[in-house]
Amino acid sequence: MTGEQVDPRGDERRSEVIMAFLGAGLHDRPSRAVMLSALAGARRTIALLQARGEPLADWLASETRLRGIRENAAALAAMEVQEFRHDTAQVYARDHPDRLGALGDLLSIIA
Repeated sequence: MTGEQVDPRGDERRSEVIMAFLGAGLHDRPSRAVMLSALAGARRTIALLQARGEPLADWLASETRLRGIRENAAALAAMEVQEFRHDTAQVYARDHPDRLGALGDLLSIIA
């Protein structure tokens, strides 16, 4: 035990922000399970690509070409990786100016 205190409100806020980002721009918001599954799949793919030393850009372009939960999950997973955060956030903001609030909230919790 390190003596650090866990703030359950912080965890709750983080979860709310992630769910809001994953559901941003979707007319019919998928279930939490579907959103988390999409995010887990995107995270696994990024980890695999990084382990192989393969570029992330082609995969990310293929995921973001189609609008929806996979696009949001791929963008979020890419922004969790420090070296991709800035460029991914810029492209996402350019493509979805209506989602700047959700993007800003997301960046505030992953930065």
